[in-house]
Amino acid sequence: MRAKVFIFRSKRRCVLQFAMAQLTLSFLGTFQVVLGDKPITKFRSANVQGLLVYLALHPGRALSRDVLAALFWPDEPDSTARTNFRQTLYQLRKLLAHKDAAQPFLIVTRQTVQFNPESDARCDVTAFLHLLKLGDLATAVGHPGGLYAGELLPGFTCDSLEFEDWLRRERERLHGLALDALHQRTEWLLSSGNLAEAKALAQRQLELEPWRELAHRQMMQALALAGDRQGALAQFALCQKILWSELAVEPEAGTAALAEQIAAGEELTFQTRPQHNLIAPVTAYFGREEDLAAVRERITNRDYRLVTLVGEGGIGKSRLALEVSWQLRDQFADGVWFVPLAGLAFEPPGGLVNEQVGGQNLPEVIATAVLQALDQPSVGQQSSKAQLLTFMQTRQMLLVLDNFEPLLAGAQLVLDLLHQAPGLCVICTSREPLNFQAEWVLPLARLPLPPIADPFLNTTAVAQDPTTFPAVQLFVDRAQRANGRFQLNDGNVAEVVTLCRLLAGLPLALELAAAALRHQMIAQLTATVQHSIDNLSTRRRDIPLRHRSMRAVFDSSWAMLTPDEQAQFASLSVFLGPFSTMAATAVTDATLPQLQTLQEKSLLQQEGDRFVFHSLLREFAAEKLADSSDPNSAASRHSHYYLQAVADLVGALNGEMPHLAVQRIARALENIRGAWETAVSQQEYSLILAALVPLSDFCQIRGLYREGLRLFGEAAAWLRQQAPKQNDALAKLLTQQAAMHVRLSDYPQAIAQIEEALFLTADDWVTARLHITWGEALWRQGNLAEAENKLQEALSVAQAIDSQSLIGIATFHLGVVQDLNGTEWLALESFEAALTIWRQLGNLRWQGFTLNSIGNVAQRVSKPALAETSLREALRIGQANNDRQAQSSTLNNLSLLATKQGEFAKANDYLCKALTLAKASGDLERQGRLNHNLAWNAKQAAQLAEATTFAEDALAIYMQIGNTQEEKKVRQLLEDLVG
Repeated sequence: MRAKVFIFRSKRRCVLQFAMAQLTLSFLGTFQVVLGDKPITKFRSANVQGLLVYLALHPGRALSRDVLAALFWPDEPDSTARTNFRQTLYQLRKLLAHKDAAQPFLIVTRQTVQFNPESDARCDVTAFLHLLKLGDLATAVGHPGGLYAGELLPGFTCDSLEFEDWLRRERERLHGLALDALHQRTEWLLSSGNLAEAKALAQRQLELEPWRELAHRQMMQALALAGDRQGALAQFALCQKILWSELAVEPEAGTAALAEQIAAGEELTFQTRPQHNLIAPVTAYFGREEDLAAVRERITNRDYRLVTLVGEGGIGKSRLALEVSWQLRDQFADGVWFVPLAGLAFEPPGGLVNEQVGGQNLPEVIATAVLQALDQPSVGQQSSKAQLLTFMQTRQMLLVLDNFEPLLAGAQLVLDLLHQAPGLCVICTSREPLNFQAEWVLPLARLPLPPIADPFLNTTAVAQDPTTFPAVQLFVDRAQRANGRFQLNDGNVAEVVTLCRLLAGLPLALELAAAALRHQMIAQLTATVQHSIDNLSTRRRDIPLRHRSMRAVFDSSWAMLTPDEQAQFASLSVFLGPFSTMAATAVTDATLPQLQTLQEKSLLQQEGDRFVFHSLLREFAAEKLADSSDPNSAASRHSHYYLQAVADLVGALNGEMPHLAVQRIARALENIRGAWETAVSQQEYSLILAALVPLSDFCQIRGLYREGLRLFGEAAAWLRQQAPKQNDALAKLLTQQAAMHVRLSDYPQAIAQIEEALFLTADDWVTARLHITWGEALWRQGNLAEAENKLQEALSVAQAIDSQSLIGIATFHLGVVQDLNGTEWLALESFEAALTIWRQLGNLRWQGFTLNSIGNVAQRVSKPALAETSLREALRIGQANNDRQAQSSTLNNLSLLATKQGEFAKANDYLCKALTLAKASGDLERQGRLNHNLAWNAKQAAQLAEATTFAEDALAIYMQIGNTQEEKKVRQLLEDLVG
């Protein structure tokens, strides 16, 4: 349904509001329907209400009449159910009839019914889900007045247990989403110092779920931080009481430890980073105990820091790597991190070994993927490779690089990492070795099978206990999970062994075949696979013999799908990375039960709350999609879904909680890349331009400047060749490319693109944005007079079109120029004017930048109170948004203020915290500067030995990165210390 959405900017936050709709549906905490200004209350039966709810919560989906009839009248004969449904639908259409409606609320055909997404209707459930998608948690669950007013239709009943079962599942899903959103919002409020609202939201969680221990913990933190430690300990006692009375359990160790911290008067800390990104195994592991032990022994031995698991697709390389990683997750100080590489590049033709493949620098591709897995934003102008090498130097870490074979030409990066990071260990999975002397290669064999008794008759021996063979163990375990009634017995053991032999002991093939036992008997399944292999030997001679058993089980699994399931499975191949149920529904119309069906058949895997393909199955599904009648439709829908999702986040990226929007884009980055490339190839200019600015913002926040240049460069190159008259579109792409070049200090290229874009465009917004970027490029090169001219020109254009965001950015950069010119009071006025704009717009990220600048200037013009207030607020913003670079910069400025006030111990504390953050992000330049400042601070405090140590550390870093100017300053400081 198309709700008319307006976004209002208030001083507090970006608020998403809805215009008055003709039809308003409220299902959260109540059941209320208002048409025009009149409530609808005369529903003939609960089934009429239920039908409205079901249709409204599936907007835009054409639902089969027969399916709906069976849902609401499952126990009636088909004819009776259809008659009942027809009468119920008639009653519902009568109730929703409105003479002024521009579009009908229901679209009804002889086969289907759907809620019209184009109608003037608003539903609180779909609005709530939309707000979560945008990251606007304040409006979704904030207190008071959050949209989630209560559970979905509490106490609602009708004549159908099937419908009530669906309603229960949906109620639990929404309840879980609301609690997760409340938890996230409360965490943010705690870290940003808004303790009153944090307590209110923690209490709201406890109203929804009194035994929610996470909420009790947050309430304890809020009370303790507000100075009420006794209240916090009373909350812990209440938590103990409720958990015991409701669940008969004691609080978790983390909650008890928090209570001990509070009782001892210790300082509370937040945002502890997880030490791995692994998904816990949910199925038993079979057959590679010796391999498992061997890999564990090697990877924990300092002489074997590179282990490569080699074998054909589907043989279990990834599962073995994950099993080892899970067992070792607590044995590396800096954690264990899984890096999926499938789909990042294509194998070079003809065995070509070259770091540049398909226009991509493969070491950069690999390094970017690793940094992404580590949740590390890129820093400054460094390449991803340089940053990764720096970041890893002091780490004690295990990396798992999965599916390395398409990137073998970039494998030198792995060796470089091992050389520069003595605490790093790497497990690679690949179909080929990396071919390094330092590499320990473990070729994986197929799972052992019972032997053949008579090679001439080709009969199967079962003299040995078949359950001792891993291939049979794996198959039986997965078969029993698929069909709880399946048991291995004397009557079927020969068939099971035969099937395992047909599948050649390949784990992926065994799991797929076992999943088929939901629908076939073992004898039928064995015959189907045998028939498929025979067909492949004559029909598909291009498939190597060793792969025919795998292809056969793929074909047999495909044959068991219904036509709809086949279409969905093929269409899902457009997803290049993990995808959510919501994404799958939008792109392929697949529902959660349908996805679960594919998962049950082992055609999909589940990772947390998302689904993912095995790379071989995705290739197979892509082949089927290419052979379909409409191979481009799914790719187009995929592109629209992901790029529109990025476009929808433009407000959130510049709102109160930008880190949530950044996380959403980062989680979907593989799919967003593919969506962008599809849009470029399909000439979807409007879609590209809608996503352009938020995608550029994301790349700048995460430091993915080269990624942005590559994506925007692809689109710009295509426009130059295929659509030379699209001047405005090209100018907008060049605008964002220029911004990336400035971040990379490539100022000549940035200015060249700015000049070209200005020639192409007549758009005032683009013109103002270009002049701001031009001004920034100039002041960064020291050309302050020309920079001021460009920024003043940008400001004039921005004021003429009343673009508050551009006025704020131009004013901020003018403040920087004024500060560099030595006119600090003018700079302070500019920064304060910019801050007023950011507060009005609710742009927290720019508030942080500006407050930091205000604090920096204020201390130099002898306004210490303003400096400290501004810097502390900037620090809270950086902490709330988990922005380590911003926190480090602000702590450094706080240390300068403390030193100026003679508080050397406080300054040292600030600098040590800043240094810890700089080390966590791998920013060597900042580490050097902070060590230099620590040395200078220690010298002022007459702590000469400590000063010398810090200065020597700074000197070593500056020598390493080649910063000769700063190196001279540190050498002079060391000479002063000796003197």
